[in-house]
Amino acid sequence: MKCWSASCTCLLLCFCLFLPALRAQGILYQYQHQKISSKAGNFKEKLRRYDHFGRGLALLPDLDGDGVDELAVGATGNDEAGENSGAVYILFLNRSGKVRASQKIRVKEGNVAGKLQPQGQFGWAITCPGDLDGDGTADLAVGEPGRDEGGRDAGAVWLLLLKPNGEVKSSQKISRLEGDFQGGTGPGFRFGAALASLQGAASRRVLAVGTDMQNEAAKGEIWLLFLNQQGSVESQLKITEGTAGFPYELRAGDRFGSALASLGDLDGDGRP
Repeated sequence: MKCWSASCTCLLLCFCLFLPALRAQGILYQYQHQKISSKAGNFKEKLRRYDHFGRGLALLPDLDGDGVDELAVGATGNDEAGENSGAVYILFLNRSGKVRASQKIRVKEGNVAGKLQPQGQFGWAITCPGDLDGDGTADLAVGEPGRDEGGRDAGAVWLLLLKPNGEVKSSQKISRLEGDFQGGTGPGFRFGAALASLQGAASRRVLAVGTDMQNEAAKGEIWLLFLNQQGSVESQLKITEGTAGFPYELRAGDRFGSALASLGDLDGDGRP
């Protein structure tokens, strides 16, 4: 749960339990919470006004082997590589939810191969695509929807192969111009504004990437990217109005794909 203030720099972790009750009214029990900000939760990184810490969130399977999962947090307003270039923090938590260590990922730290852009908003969306390279450590996908690559605000996604300490071992950018992506994104698409990880057939990792189009039509679209071990695209599939298997009509302004979540295998066919 995010806690937005004037400076947009705090995060609230809530652990809740929902139990059914008579007449399906339900009962919600909140039994623990922990605020994380520059002044709370033992988070020692300095956050500045309008960093938007908490804009993107993703749970990472235990990186360092201490039995507690890690948390990746986007701060899209971080200005260290230019105004609103963005950053991502890997938070190593203890069992109470407080931060015991952290690793910042941006253009000058965390070993990102490449330069972030001003107004790129790196960290807008984050997801864990699993262990792409098979080294036993989970990896990270991060959206940079404001990136001007292939047009203004065309967008990009970064695949970050992580070390157990949260540093980036290597990275692959996916955009209209890189990462073997053959998609037809363009100005105003904001490719990477939404991300979700799916488990594909034959153990391939499938990354769902949404857009948040700012053009006049803004109907929206989703791309399913089938990734190799380096994070490049082996193949892709676009889902939008008029594509096979999607019978729905989209209207101007719908922005289909501006938010995504993986539901797992609902119908038992072995596919997400």
